Amino acid sequence: MITCDGLRSDEILDRLPITYRQLNNWTATGRVKVAHYHLGKEIVTKGGSGRPGCYSPDQIKIIARVAKLLECGFDLQRSFELASDLGVFEQVMRELWYMEADFIEERARAQEARAL
Repeated sequence: MITCDGLRSDEILDRLPITYRQLNNWTATGRVKVAHYHLGKEIVTKGGSGRPGCYSPDQIKIIARVAKLLECGFDLQRSFELASDLGVFEQVMRELWYMEADFIEERARAQEARAL
C-alpha cells in the first residue's frame, strides 16, 4: 500500500506563488515528477484527468526553490538548474540577499545626502 507523505497539487498551489498552468507544464515536460495520484481516499500510481497529483517532499522543495528564483527574476531554465542543487541555490540566495542589503544601504545614503 502506498502512503502519502507529500502534497497534492492543490495544496502546493495554496502555499506557493505559482499557477496551476505552471505546475501542470513543469509536470508535463518532466521538470518535476508526480509521486502518485489521489482517487478519493485511494492512492493510485496512474494519473488521469481530474486526479490530483501528489508530489514527494524532494519535488516540493524543487518547486518551492524554482518559485523563489522566478520571483527574483531568473528565467525558467536557469531556475530549474539552480534549484536542483541545494548548495548552489543557497549560495545564489545569499548573493541576492547581500545585493539587496547593499542596495538598501546605498539608497539610505543617497536619501541622507539629499536631506543635507
